[in-house]
Amino acid sequence: MSQSPSISYTGRVIDQRRQAPISGARVSFTSEATTIFTYTDIEGIYQLFINSTDTNTLRGELTIEAQGYRNYQSVIQLSPQQTELGDIRLLGLNEVNSNPELGVNGDNSNLFPIVIVAAIALFIIAMLILNSAPRRNPEYRRNNPPRYFQNYEQAI
Repeated sequence: MSQSPSISYTGRVIDQRRQAPISGARVSFTSEATTIFTYTDIEGIYQLFINSTDTNTLRGELTIEAQGYRNYQSVIQLSPQQTELGDIRLLGLNEVNSNPELGVNGDNSNLFPIVIVAAIALFIIAMLILNSAPRRNPEYRRNNPPRYFQNYEQAI
């Protein structure tokens, strides 16, 4: 009896904030036909070996669990033509997802635009105040020397 050939699917698990690999994370793939699991190595890389009976895609749920991180779950389709699963970024237990590409934006405050508008408004007000201050232009008359020369001539 011969074994069916297995296909190796590889990916990497990293910390979203630090972009550092997460070692020892439990990676599991569950489909109707099978459930397999493995652990990431020191570089955060994992390999899933799945016995392939044909060239069709296999749909299932990928779950990643690591100590100190939120669990990750996603429905994926494995294809023999695409064996690289890419990077999966995990959030720490106390972190908020601030990357809109990765899902819900956890930071609902829109303070940055407000701070920018306030800074621009303060700059404009300061410029208006400085420009509205009365200016004293020095007056030099041809026949009258400046005041400091007048005082000098009287002292002599």
